[in-house]
Parts: sequence; structure tokens; C-alpha cells
Amino acid sequence: MPLAMLALTAVATTLRHGIVFDAGSSGSRIHVYTWKTGGGGPKDSFDLVEDDLLKIKPGLSAYKDKTSEAGASLRPLIEHAKKKVPAELVATTPVFLMATAGLRMVGEAAKDAILQSVCAELGASGFLFRCAWATLLDGREEGLFGWVTVNYLLDALYATTPPREPVGIIDLGGGSVQIVFPTAES
Repeated sequence: MPLAMLALTAVATTLRHGIVFDAGSSGSRIHVYTWKTGGGGPKDSFDLVEDDLLKIKPGLSAYKDKTSEAGASLRPLIEHAKKKVPAELVATTPVFLMATAGLRMVGEAAKDAILQSVCAELGASGFLFRCAWATLLDGREEGLFGWVTVNYLLDALYATTPPREPVGIIDLGGGSVQIVFPTAES
């Protein structure tokens, strides 16, 4: 096939970046995701290229008695992300923080103060961030996100040949447990 014809059949792809802070009971993790869109096929709108992960201790719940310091604890993770995301894309790269069991156990006032500190830090990071994007997940949401992640990685969320059935998961966290599995459709 001539090169000109190959060029016509190539489908354009775009690399994108996004950041998720997983604020668990045993530590805070940052996932710097890189994915491509385009290219056709079942993963045309999202095809994971890289999940760069870094974890620090302690978790945000350790700041329940010094809530104003919670946001600053994320600075090493923010700096790590700035090394992974091209400088010209930092301002358009969205950041989400999803807190789990550790923050569910500190009490409402401490949780709110910790999240305010986190909002201030992430808002000043240079990344695209809205305070509403810093959330406390309940156990159902936490389990669902874990289930989607595992089944995405196993290619069980897309039509494949041969078909792959979704699997169940058990997530044993530092302060909670989630069990998620597919059920028969009725």
C-alpha cells in the first residue's frame, strides 16, 4: 500500500491528562493519568496510556487536629504531577480529589475544614480545579470506581471477541471494605 494511502487511513489521536488524588486512610496517592482519544475502536474516547502513581503518608485524616495543614501535605504530589504533565497543559489539566474511609471517620467539622484546606492548596496549584471536585466518597461510590477500574483494565467493559465477562472485586482498604460484583439482568 502506498504511503499516501496509509496516511489517509490513519486516525488522528490526541493525548490528554487528568489527575486524581486518592485520599485514603493510610495515605494520599496521586494518579497522573495520560490517555488518548481517537484512533477508532471500542476505546476511541478513552484509551489509557499511563497511570503514574505516587503515594505519601500520612493520609488527610491524620490532620484532624491541625486541619489547616492538610492541603500543604499534598504539595509533594502536586510537584510530582507538574513533572509529568507538560507545562503548557497544566492550566487545562483537571484535578479531582476523592477522599475515602479515613476522612469519613474524623467527624463532620474536621472533614469540612480538611477539605477547605485541600481546596485552597489545589486551587493555587495551577491545575484546573474547582472546590466541588474535592469530594468524600461513600462506600458504594468507592466500590463502583474500583469495579470500573478493574474491569476496564481487563477489557471487560467493551465488546470484544471473544467476549469477556466482568469480574467482581473485593477492596480491602485501610479503613473500609467494598465488595462489588455483577448480577444477572432481570
